[in-house]
Amino acid sequence: MRSGNLDIINAALGYLGESPIQGVNEGSAAANYAKAQYDPARRAALREYNWTFALKREHLARLAEGVPGVYQHTYQLPADCLRAIRLIGPNDRVPADKSPVTGFEPVGGNRIACDSEDPVLEYVADVTDPTLFDDLFVECFSYHLAAKICTQITGDANRAMSYLQMARQLTREAAAQSGRERRDPATVNPYVEARA
Repeated sequence: MRSGNLDIINAALGYLGESPIQGVNEGSAAANYAKAQYDPARRAALREYNWTFALKREHLARLAEGVPGVYQHTYQLPADCLRAIRLIGPNDRVPADKSPVTGFEPVGGNRIACDSEDPVLEYVADVTDPTLFDDLFVECFSYHLAAKICTQITGDANRAMSYLQMARQLTREAAAQSGRERRDPATVNPYVEARA
């Protein structure tokens, strides 16, 4: 199933017990709230996990100024970077859900500092095209949106928290599913696998 913006908004409104809207510009209160919170909810859902459809790798552009302290170089993050995951080599095949490599730190102004001469950054990108979203992300995103507009529509902050908890549960499910689908052959123990 591929969802569009309106499908995601109407799913969120459905969780709240609201009628579907016909368009984001229809002028209803629900449409206005959803339109205002759509992008913040999308970015929040994207930041929570290394969604495969949102992962990108890019060589970083070195900036002229240095950073005093531990690191030698400063680099500009890509404009669409929501969350830096790790610095990698160009041919690195380690799965993206592994722990981030240390050795860089954010320094403000959408920049990072590190010692690498030619870093490649793996990051979560700000994907806006809903046709690229996977089904589990769509569900997670719609719960994030429901949480953001719940208090405005229903006046119930506790209910908003329950939608946020549901979104986080779906993120944990995505992580578990990813762990089952992508196995790093170097970390598979055949004795443990035989007992599974």
